[in-house]
Amino acid sequence: MNEVGMTFPCWKQWEKDGLIVCFSSNTTGREFRDGILYEESDRWIPADNRRWNDIDRRSYLTFREVYGKDEFFGENVEPNSRGDGGSTSYYNLPEGATELSDLIYHKKMNHSIGESFCAIYRLNDNGEYARNIRKAIFYLQLELKHCEELK
Repeated sequence: MNEVGMTFPCWKQWEKDGLIVCFSSNTTGREFRDGILYEESDRWIPADNRRWNDIDRRSYLTFREVYGKDEFFGENVEPNSRGDGGSTSYYNLPEGATELSDLIYHKKMNHSIGESFCAIYRLNDNGEYARNIRKAIFYLQLELKHCEELK
């Protein structure tokens, strides 16, 4: 335990919007979306705030289940079976999805990732292959710059 009477790391979920963070200290932690590391910050509302609810890490799909290792804790674990190249459930479209915007919303993509996703989808439309590649690269570089600034 530390000065706030908590043991870290601990997994918390914000009561209002379901945000999931693995705290390494009272205000430092990593946000996970769909089991993938999304953002790291040292400015979270403190983990001891009563609006955070404790969650069992095993009840949430984490980086470990997705990639076969736990990036946050630096542990190596046996990789999960990733199938034989056929269809797997994580490639199924969400129910009711009819447009790219449905997929972007479902996967919680930010603006840059959504724009690059759309540009790649449009690759062969109207003979603008190179333009769409350049657009996807532009938005991916913008996102990479943002990610690197967070470190």
